[in-house]
Amino acid sequence: MTESHAASSQTRWLFPKKITMQTSPNKVPTMSTKTSKGVSQLNTKKRETSPYYQVIETLSRRLIPTHPSYSLIQRTLAKMDAGNWGEDSVAHLFTYFYPTFPFNILHDVFLKSTTYVQIDHILITPFKLFVIESKNLKGQLIVTRHPDQLVQVLEDGKRIAYDSPLAQSERNAELLNRWLTVQGYNIPVEHFVVFTNPTAEINTMQSEPSIVRTKFLTNEILKRITGKKLLTFTELDVLANKLRSSHISYQKNNILEKYQIRPEHIVKGVQCSNCHRIRMEWKTCKWQCNCGYKSKDSHLQAFEDYRLLFGETITNKLCREFLAIEDRYIAKRLLQLGGYQKSGTKRHTKYSLTSEKNIIQLQKEGIR
Repeated sequence: MTESHAASSQTRWLFPKKITMQTSPNKVPTMSTKTSKGVSQLNTKKRETSPYYQVIETLSRRLIPTHPSYSLIQRTLAKMDAGNWGEDSVAHLFTYFYPTFPFNILHDVFLKSTTYVQIDHILITPFKLFVIESKNLKGQLIVTRHPDQLVQVLEDGKRIAYDSPLAQSERNAELLNRWLTVQGYNIPVEHFVVFTNPTAEINTMQSEPSIVRTKFLTNEILKRITGKKLLTFTELDVLANKLRSSHISYQKNNILEKYQIRPEHIVKGVQCSNCHRIRMEWKTCKWQCNCGYKSKDSHLQAFEDYRLLFGETITNKLCREFLAIEDRYIAKRLLQLGGYQKSGTKRHTKYSLTSEKNIIQLQKEGIR
């Protein structure tokens, strides 16, 4: 990414105009922000659907209902959907944030400090860094100290206790501070907890300036921007790239082990995008469902499901087992049409499920 060199008397702004995505199955996605002349350009880790979420979503569709973790997977997905909405609303807020200094915003960062830490958002400014944790909860929310907890009171009077998001954000800020120290940085880290549900009633036992609603977040950030600049524009960009490169990707095997899921617990077959039944049949060169829906490329999502759950390579035999088809020549043809790169010969032939052609097709269909 290049840096815009404006005249020293000009104010540098982050003013997004056009976004281009670059993705790789094994790398954190990047977002390049193209801007008008004289306006700052920055790298940023874009808020997007995480691989962990993709695996949980796939399991919610393909795990057999009799599995002990089936209900837990469904609840986990529901919680992640709610959390994702909250995090998306915070991420969206920064597309309309126009301060008089350059900044960088990263989302869903997972780092190894003195211990592992997952942070919803990290805002990097020349003056200090901000750890921002978002919570999308409804009802009456009571945040207390001693004990540190959040109690949610629903309309029916049901009370649910959670770990304190305030204590969590303080801990995450401290862990980020330790990570920065190891990297050779001496810059303050502050924190916010953002409650994103506009209908929630927030109660605290004392004044908590770090707890805000979404619409007030950027104003509260600007109030805390004081003192001299500690990072130049280039140093800010370098730090953002260090954080991105230090981001730890999920391990799919750990998820399956966590929920004690084995291959035989996964429903095999091609899913109908109309009725969502998993058992379409390949007839007359197309996938057909009992509901009447027909498609020539429904297997692409099945291949993506396989990749998320079991890995990025597949054999003809495994393809037939997962798609629930018997003809090895049909399996071979489907893999070839998908543009998957082949390696090996005869019984040792494998196909890579990271084909650019398949990714582009899934993006067009809104699947990725």
